[in-house]
Amino acid sequence: GRIEFFNPEMHQKAITIMRLDSELHHAMERGELQIYYQPVVDTNNNTVGGFEALLRWEHPEMGSVSPEKFIPVAEATGLIGKIGEWVLNEACRQVHQWNEQYGSHFFISVNISGKQIDDGGLVDTVRQALSSSELPAGLLHCEVTESTLVRHKESAARVLNEIQQLGVHISIDDFGTGYSSLTYLHQFSFDILKIDQSFV
Repeated sequence: GRIEFFNPEMHQKAITIMRLDSELHHAMERGELQIYYQPVVDTNNNTVGGFEALLRWEHPEMGSVSPEKFIPVAEATGLIGKIGEWVLNEACRQVHQWNEQYGSHFFISVNISGKQIDDGGLVDTVRQALSSSELPAGLLHCEVTESTLVRHKESAARVLNEIQQLGVHISIDDFGTGYSSLTYLHQFSFDILKIDQSFV
């Protein structure tokens, strides 16, 4: 009931997504995925309180692939669960190692996607990561974006509440980029609110 015209840009985009999907399946096996640890600094005394785990992909041919490109592909293909589990386990293990080595109490903040929330196994994944790494639950922060809350409101409320009951801190990221609704602050008991720079 309509007319559509072939668009070369759409065709190229589809090919790019297919390639990313194919390469992403092997990225973990080949050790191409890396975690960068961005320090979180207390500006009152200029000390590092913890770190944010940032996932990066270094491809031998494509070079550095932006998370904005490969994360949506991982979510669409279902790979985000496996990748997210790896990031959570590796980040908890690394920070526990640093805490033991330096006698510190660094926390680690890990991003959680809406797909992970909907898949149903996130609470067990978090529990397992804490157990295997021996990281105290209070030193793990799980971050969700405001847009994730909008799209996965009902499941997010239940899952995040269960994670909090483990002793894990919950933070909302990019607040101000979505609906910027203050009602979320009443509906979810967040420990940390990260206001997006554009909103400020």
